Amino acid sequence: MMFKMHDHRIRQQTASLRSNVDENAVVDVLCRAVMESIEKRLLSIEVCLAIIEQNQVVIQQNEMVMRNDMNKRERHSRQFNLRIIGIPENEEPTKVTVTLAQTVGLSNFLKQDIEISNRLGAKNKGENRVVIARFHPRVKRCALLVKRKDIKQATNIVVYEDLTRIDKQILDEIRRRLDVTDKKYALTRNGRVMYKYEENKAAFINTFEDIDYYGL
Repeated sequence: MMFKMHDHRIRQQTASLRSNVDENAVVDVLCRAVMESIEKRLLSIEVCLAIIEQNQVVIQQNEMVMRNDMNKRERHSRQFNLRIIGIPENEEPTKVTVTLAQTVGLSNFLKQDIEISNRLGAKNKGENRVVIARFHPRVKRCALLVKRKDIKQATNIVVYEDLTRIDKQILDEIRRRLDVTDKKYALTRNGRVMYKYEENKAAFINTFEDIDYYGL
Protein backbone atom coordinates (compact mmCIF):
# COMPACT_ATOMS: atom_id res chain seq x y z
CA MET A 1 0.00 0.00 0.00
CA MET A 2 2.82 2.37 0.93
CA PHE A 3 4.64 1.69 -2.38
CA LYS A 4 1.49 2.37 -4.35
CA MET A 5 1.08 5.75 -2.65
CA HIS A 6 4.69 6.69 -3.40
CA ASP A 7 4.34 5.50 -7.00
CA HIS A 8 1.24 7.63 -7.41
CA ARG A 9 3.04 10.71 -6.05
CA ILE A 10 6.02 10.18 -8.37
CA ARG A 11 3.71 10.00 -11.35
CA GLN A 12 1.99 13.18 -10.26
CA GLN A 13 5.35 14.99 -9.88
CA THR A 14 6.54 13.73 -13.25
CA ALA A 15 3.32 14.87 -14.91
CA SER A 16 3.68 18.26 -13.21
CA LEU A 17 7.27 18.66 -14.46
CA ARG A 18 6.27 17.74 -18.00
CA SER A 19 3.47 20.23 -17.99
CA ASN A 20 5.81 22.99 -16.77
CA VAL A 21 8.61 22.31 -19.30
CA ASP A 22 8.57 23.99 -22.69
CA GLU A 23 9.65 21.30 -25.14
CA ASN A 24 10.75 23.87 -27.72
CA ALA A 25 12.98 25.56 -25.16
CA VAL A 26 14.58 22.22 -24.35
CA VAL A 27 15.18 21.57 -28.04
CA ASP A 28 16.77 25.03 -28.43
CA VAL A 29 19.05 24.46 -25.46
CA LEU A 30 20.12 21.07 -26.80
CA CYS A 31 20.71 22.49 -30.31
CA ARG A 32 22.84 25.31 -28.94
CA ALA A 33 24.85 22.87 -26.88
CA VAL A 34 25.43 20.62 -29.89
CA MET A 35 26.39 23.57 -32.11
CA GLU A 36 28.82 24.90 -29.52
CA SER A 37 30.41 21.46 -29.28
CA ILE A 38 30.68 21.23 -33.07
CA GLU A 39 32.19 24.72 -33.34
CA LYS A 40 34.76 23.90 -30.67
CA ARG A 41 35.72 20.74 -32.54
CA LEU A 42 35.94 22.59 -35.86
CA LEU A 43 38.12 25.26 -34.27
CA SER A 44 40.35 22.56 -32.83
CA ILE A 45 40.61 20.91 -36.27
CA GLU A 46 41.47 24.26 -37.92
CA VAL A 47 44.22 24.85 -35.36
CA CYS A 48 45.62 21.37 -36.03
CA LEU A 49 45.52 21.93 -39.80
CA ALA A 50 47.31 25.26 -39.42
CA ILE A 51 50.04 23.59 -37.37
CA ILE A 52 50.37 20.82 -39.96
CA GLU A 53 50.67 23.36 -42.79
CA GLN A 54 53.33 25.27 -40.88
CA ASN A 55 55.24 22.05 -40.26
CA GLN A 56 55.00 21.15 -43.94
CA VAL A 57 56.46 24.53 -44.91
CA VAL A 58 59.34 24.01 -42.47
CA ILE A 59 59.92 20.47 -43.76
CA GLN A 60 59.94 21.67 -47.38
CA GLN A 61 62.38 24.45 -46.53
CA ASN A 62 64.67 22.00 -44.72
CA GLU A 63 64.48 19.56 -47.63
CA MET A 64 65.41 22.34 -50.05
CA VAL A 65 68.39 23.37 -47.90
CA MET A 66 69.54 19.74 -47.65
CA ARG A 67 69.06 19.17 -51.39
CA ASN A 68 71.04 22.29 -52.29
CA ASP A 69 73.79 21.41 -49.81
CA MET A 70 74.11 17.86 -51.17
CA ASN A 71 74.15 19.19 -54.73
CA LYS A 72 76.90 21.64 -53.80
CA ARG A 73 79.03 18.84 -52.39
CA GLU A 74 78.45 16.60 -55.39
CA ARG A 75 79.23 19.51 -57.71
CA HIS A 76 82.59 20.01 -55.99
CA SER A 77 83.55 16.36 -56.44
CA ARG A 78 82.57 16.43 -60.13
CA GLN A 79 84.72 19.46 -60.90
CA PHE A 80 87.59 17.07 -61.62
CA ASN A 81 85.53 15.20 -64.26
CA LEU A 82 84.69 15.57 -67.93
CA ARG A 83 82.13 13.73 -70.05
CA ILE A 84 83.37 12.64 -73.45
CA ILE A 85 80.97 11.57 -76.19
CA GLY A 86 82.04 9.74 -79.33
CA ILE A 87 84.94 7.53 -78.25
CA PRO A 88 84.52 4.21 -80.13
CA GLU A 89 83.56 1.23 -77.98
CA ASN A 90 86.55 -0.80 -79.16
CA GLU A 91 89.06 1.83 -78.01
CA GLU A 92 90.50 2.37 -74.53
CA PRO A 93 89.09 5.68 -73.16
CA THR A 94 92.16 6.88 -71.29
CA LYS A 95 94.45 6.30 -74.25
CA VAL A 96 92.06 8.05 -76.64
CA THR A 97 91.68 11.03 -74.28
CA VAL A 98 95.44 11.51 -74.11
CA THR A 99 95.65 11.31 -77.90
CA LEU A 100 92.87 13.91 -78.22
CA ALA A 101 94.70 16.28 -75.92
CA GLN A 102 97.96 15.94 -77.77
CA THR A 103 96.16 16.33 -81.13
CA VAL A 104 94.96 19.82 -80.15
CA GLY A 105 98.37 20.98 -78.89
CA LEU A 106 98.44 19.79 -75.28
CA SER A 107 101.76 18.03 -75.73
CA ASN A 108 102.45 17.73 -72.01
CA PHE A 109 99.22 15.82 -71.42
CA LEU A 110 100.09 12.33 -70.12
CA LYS A 111 98.24 9.13 -69.24
CA GLN A 112 98.93 9.61 -65.54
CA ASP A 113 97.01 12.91 -65.66
CA ILE A 114 93.83 10.83 -65.86
CA GLU A 115 92.98 9.22 -62.55
CA ILE A 116 90.26 6.98 -64.01
CA SER A 117 87.93 6.76 -67.02
CA ASN A 118 84.75 4.69 -67.28
CA ARG A 119 81.91 4.21 -69.72
CA LEU A 120 78.36 4.86 -68.50
CA GLY A 121 75.34 2.62 -68.89
CA ALA A 122 74.73 -0.69 -70.58
CA LYS A 123 76.41 -1.53 -73.84
CA ASN A 124 74.15 -1.26 -76.91
CA LYS A 125 75.10 -2.48 -80.34
CA GLY A 126 76.03 0.33 -82.70
CA GLU A 127 76.26 2.97 -79.95
CA ASN A 128 79.25 4.52 -78.23
CA ARG A 129 78.67 4.98 -74.53
CA VAL A 130 79.51 8.22 -72.78
CA VAL A 131 82.88 8.25 -71.04
CA ILE A 132 83.51 9.98 -67.73
CA ALA A 133 87.16 10.80 -67.09
CA ARG A 134 88.52 12.08 -63.78
CA PHE A 135 91.65 14.20 -64.03
CA HIS A 136 94.50 14.83 -61.64
CA PRO A 137 95.56 17.58 -61.40
CA ARG A 138 92.43 19.62 -62.13
CA VAL A 139 94.40 22.06 -64.29
CA LYS A 140 94.72 19.35 -66.95
CA ARG A 141 90.95 18.94 -66.98
CA CYS A 142 90.53 22.70 -67.50
CA ALA A 143 93.14 22.71 -70.29
CA LEU A 144 91.29 19.96 -72.17
CA LEU A 145 87.94 21.68 -71.67
CA VAL A 146 89.27 24.92 -73.16
CA LYS A 147 90.20 22.95 -76.29
CA ARG A 148 86.81 21.24 -76.68
CA LYS A 149 85.86 23.19 -79.81
CA ASP A 150 89.15 22.22 -81.47
CA ILE A 151 88.60 18.60 -80.44
CA LYS A 152 85.12 18.54 -81.96
CA GLN A 153 86.32 20.10 -85.22
CA ALA A 154 89.23 17.69 -85.49
CA THR A 155 87.61 14.43 -84.37
CA ASN A 156 83.84 15.00 -83.97
CA ILE A 157 84.25 13.92 -80.34
CA VAL A 158 82.38 16.14 -77.89
CA VAL A 159 83.67 17.16 -74.46
CA TYR A 160 81.30 18.39 -71.73
CA GLU A 161 81.54 19.31 -68.09
CA ASP A 162 80.20 16.61 -65.78
CA LEU A 163 77.19 18.28 -64.16
CA THR A 164 75.25 16.92 -61.22
CA ARG A 165 71.77 15.57 -61.91
CA ILE A 166 70.15 18.67 -60.40
CA ASP A 167 72.42 21.09 -62.28
CA LYS A 168 71.69 19.27 -65.53
CA GLN A 169 67.96 19.66 -64.84
CA ILE A 170 68.47 23.36 -64.10
CA LEU A 171 70.42 23.86 -67.34
CA ASP A 172 67.76 22.03 -69.35
CA GLU A 173 65.00 24.08 -67.72
CA ILE A 174 66.74 27.39 -68.52
CA ARG A 175 67.24 26.37 -72.14
CA ARG A 176 63.63 25.20 -72.34
CA ARG A 177 62.43 28.66 -71.33
CA LEU A 178 64.74 30.54 -73.70
CA ASP A 179 64.10 31.22 -77.37
CA VAL A 180 66.15 29.21 -79.85
CA THR A 181 68.46 32.15 -80.54
CA ASP A 182 69.03 32.76 -76.82
CA LYS A 183 69.82 29.22 -75.69
CA LYS A 184 73.53 30.00 -76.07
CA TYR A 185 73.25 32.26 -73.03
CA ALA A 186 72.74 29.21 -70.79
CA LEU A 187 76.17 27.66 -70.29
CA THR A 188 78.46 26.05 -67.72
CA ARG A 189 81.58 27.23 -65.93
CA ASN A 190 83.65 25.08 -63.56
CA GLY A 191 80.89 22.53 -63.21
CA ARG A 192 78.22 25.14 -62.46
CA VAL A 193 75.31 26.47 -64.51
CA MET A 194 75.64 30.06 -65.67
CA TYR A 195 73.14 32.38 -67.32
CA LYS A 196 74.22 35.44 -69.26
CA TYR A 197 71.34 37.84 -68.66
CA GLU A 198 72.96 40.96 -70.13
CA GLU A 199 75.74 41.66 -72.61
CA ASN A 200 78.48 41.84 -69.98
CA LYS A 201 76.68 40.32 -67.01
CA ALA A 202 76.25 36.69 -66.01
CA ALA A 203 75.24 34.84 -62.87
CA PHE A 204 75.58 31.33 -61.51
CA ILE A 205 72.24 29.53 -61.24
CA ASN A 206 72.39 27.24 -58.22
CA THR A 207 68.71 26.42 -57.66
CA PHE A 208 65.41 26.34 -59.52
CA GLU A 209 64.41 29.40 -57.49
CA ASP A 210 67.28 31.31 -59.10
CA ILE A 211 65.72 30.70 -62.51
CA ASP A 212 62.58 32.54 -61.47
CA TYR A 213 64.64 35.31 -59.88
CA TYR A 214 66.07 36.24 -63.29
CA GLY A 215 62.63 36.29 -64.85
CA LEU A 216 63.07 33.31 -67.14
